[in-house]
Amino acid sequence: MSLHVFGILPQGSSSVYFIKVWEYVKQDFSLIANAGLSDRLHLIYWLVTEELIMASYLYFILPALGGYTLTSLYLLKNPQILHKKKRAAFHCTHISHRGGKEGTVEGCSSYLQGTGMLELDCHLTLDGHVVVSHDENLLRQTGHDVTISSLNLEELPLYKDRLEVTFNAGRYSTGTDRKFTLLEDVFRKFPKMPVNIEIKEDNGLLMEKASNMVKQYDREDLTVWATEDSTIMKKCRRTNSTMPYSFSMRRGLQLLLLYYSGLLPFVPLGESFLQFYLPRIINRTYIPEERLLKNRMVIYLIEKWVHLLQQQSSSLSQLKPTDHIQALIKD
Repeated sequence: MSLHVFGILPQGSSSVYFIKVWEYVKQDFSLIANAGLSDRLHLIYWLVTEELIMASYLYFILPALGGYTLTSLYLLKNPQILHKKKRAAFHCTHISHRGGKEGTVEGCSSYLQGTGMLELDCHLTLDGHVVVSHDENLLRQTGHDVTISSLNLEELPLYKDRLEVTFNAGRYSTGTDRKFTLLEDVFRKFPKMPVNIEIKEDNGLLMEKASNMVKQYDREDLTVWATEDSTIMKKCRRTNSTMPYSFSMRRGLQLLLLYYSGLLPFVPLGESFLQFYLPRIINRTYIPEERLLKNRMVIYLIEKWVHLLQQQSSSLSQLKPTDHIQALIKD
C-alpha cells in the first residue's frame, strides 16, 4: 500500500506538510506498518529532511533575535544615538499632588518644601474663572453636593474644617485658609515653580483660558499639560503646542508595551514628562474604593502583595490572600 494514495507524502518539501504528516502518523501507525519498504524509507528520509530545514530556519532566526535584543539594549542605554535629547527648563523627580488643604494657597505653600513641581487639577466656574480643585463635585471637600461649573466664583462654598488624607485613612489635615484658589493666584505667588496642570474635562474654554494665563505669566516652559484622557490631551496640545506635555493613560500603556517588546529605543516620543504613583510611598492604611476591589486585575495585584507580606510576617501566614480581600470589601 502506497502512502501517496492517502495523500500523506507530498511530492515537494514543506514544513506545513511535515506537521500534517506527523499528526497523521501519530493518529494511525497501522498505515506505516502496512506500507511498503520503499514508502517507509521515503517517509523517514522526508521527515529527516524537514527536520534539517526547520533547524536551518532556527540557524538564521536565533542570531537575528539575539542581534535585535543586543541592539535594543544598547540603544536603550544610549538613546542619543537615534534621538535628540529634549531640553526641558527643569528636571523633577518629586511631584506634590494637592496638599494638606487641597487646592488652597496655604496647601500649595505647605507642600513646596522638598518638591520639584506642583500638580494642580483645574476646573471652570460658571462665570469663567479657572479654579484649582481636585474634584468637580464639591461634596467630599465642602459637604455641599454642587459642582464648580454650576456656581460663580463668589458662590463657591468653603472647604471643610478638616479633610481626611487620601493615602492615610483616619488622619486629617487642617488649615486656616478655606477658600478655593484661582490658577492665576498660584502663578503669581509661585512664579518660578514648575506647575503640572491636569485637565480632567473636555472643555475647550478651560484649556484656552489656562493656556492664555500661562502665556500671560511667561511660563510656557515651566507649565506642563497633563490628563489621563488621550483625546483631551490632543486638544490641549492644539490649544498650546509650545507647552510640554506628559503621558496620558493610553500612551503610558503603549510606553510599557514598547519597553517590554524592545521597540522603545526605535520609537520617537513627543512627551517630555512621565508621572505616576510610587507604590512604596503610599501609606498601607489607604483603602481603595469598593469598585476597584471588584476588578480582577486589582485583586490579582492585591493577592501578590499580600503573599509578599506573608513571607515577611509570620502573623499573616495563617490567612489566605482572599481573606484579606474579603475583609477589605466588607469594610
